[in-house]
Amino acid sequence: VLKNHITKIFEKKKSDKKTKIEKSNQVKIEFKKDELNGIIQYLQKNYGDDLEKKNLLKISGGGQKNPDYPLTNLIKFNENDRNQYYFNFNKSIPNENDNWIEFDFMNNKVNISSYTIRTKTVNHCPSSWKIIGSNNHKNWELIDRQINNPELNGSYKQHRFDIENNNNSN
Repeated sequence: VLKNHITKIFEKKKSDKKTKIEKSNQVKIEFKKDELNGIIQYLQKNYGDDLEKKNLLKISGGGQKNPDYPLTNLIKFNENDRNQYYFNFNKSIPNENDNWIEFDFMNNKVNISSYTIRTKTVNHCPSSWKIIGSNNHKNWELIDRQINNPELNGSYKQHRFDIENNNNSN
């Protein structure tokens, strides 16, 4: 299960020392042939790489953490780090409850219309998952579900998945 806390549309405004995103300025990021150029890339370009320190994005996940393959590798898009990856178990094989990732956009809202997943090796290819979203960590809505999807079978595969119903308000 891939758990993804996605909220509505990002809005942007800077204040004195602290970066603040306000509802009055909505940002729409259109897909322009680069599957890795989305909301996270936008935030990094405008606010720097440490999005968690700036309270813009918190990434968490299940399983035993492997320090050689941290969660932060999920949002590395530059050419030097493009083949970095996240591995969610260190010594044991994870169970279904260990297999989740949460992208919490803190107090900001994102309306997701697509997402991209990359694989590293043929032994670790996801085939089934769901994307769910919430505004309060209590009520979760299904945004997308993939069952036995073959798009990521193989090493170094990358695929953009469109959201069928992108009218979600999460």
